[in-house]
Amino acid sequence: MEAKPFTHLTTLADYIGVLQRRKWVILQALIVVPVAAGLLSISQEPRYSAAAEVLLSRQNLASTLTGTTDPLLYQDPNRLLTTQASLARSPALFEEVATSIGDARSPAEIAGASSVIPKPDADLLLFSAEDRDGDVAMRIANAYARAYTVYRAELDTQTFRRARLELRGRIDQLEAAGVDRASDVYSNLVEKEQELRT
Repeated sequence: MEAKPFTHLTTLADYIGVLQRRKWVILQALIVVPVAAGLLSISQEPRYSAAAEVLLSRQNLASTLTGTTDPLLYQDPNRLLTTQASLARSPALFEEVATSIGDARSPAEIAGASSVIPKPDADLLLFSAEDRDGDVAMRIANAYARAYTVYRAELDTQTFRRARLELRGRIDQLEAAGVDRASDVYSNLVEKEQELRT
């Protein structure tokens, strides 16, 4: 004769017994935890968030002026967005935002209360800010996005400004040396300087 293992079928009475033995644990989970969470949320001050989006243009001004193909067109778009998001965390931008919002928020507070992330599947950066005042959160997000666009434009045109200053210096040297303004060298430099100014 073979011995069969004992199998116990769980019945409704077994479940009711477990509930009766563990009733204080169950009541705690159903009543005490939600009450404690409610009290904690009431005691916290409200936080507001705001966001602004910035479109990243892939048009390269240098390539457009020179008529060449921009090598960045073939770069991974996610890499470009991640690079620009990192660039947007520059301390100089937080100082600019603190100055422009005119509120008593330091650059460090603005850095801690704000973020910038690339928007998935779009050439957009999402600038967001949190604050206890909804109006301040909105002003920080907008000022942050605006400061980034100005900063990015300055970086993009810095090379042109430097090249233009060099050309202007060479033109001034030619004028000081008494070179004829109708000469090819002089005309060529003036034309290039005007293109860079444009």
